[in-house]
Amino acid sequence: MSDWYNVSRTEVSENGGQRLFNTYRSLGEALKTVYPDFNWEMEKFVKLRPVKKALWNDVNYQRTKLEKIGNELGIEQVHSHHKVLFQLNLIAALAVRLV
Repeated sequence: MSDWYNVSRTEVSENGGQRLFNTYRSLGEALKTVYPDFNWEMEKFVKLRPVKKALWNDVNYQRTKLEKIGNELGIEQVHSHHKVLFQLNLIAALAVRLV
């Protein structure tokens, strides 16, 4: 059971477990509820490092993140008339991933 301490929220989400977080705030909370007999040490769970808000004001940082997500989604080119909407949608997706 202790192998769960090394699993991140992102890994759970990427492997089909995103809906789990509709019910539980964290993987640790979910496991503690589902497996109450195991002595979970909540501080051992992998935690995301918070991204400083100032970084999101940096266009280069935004571009880097958008390009990474675009690559993950298989997007090769953004047409100019869709560019603004596309970036806004990706920024919203990023915000959801960071929560």
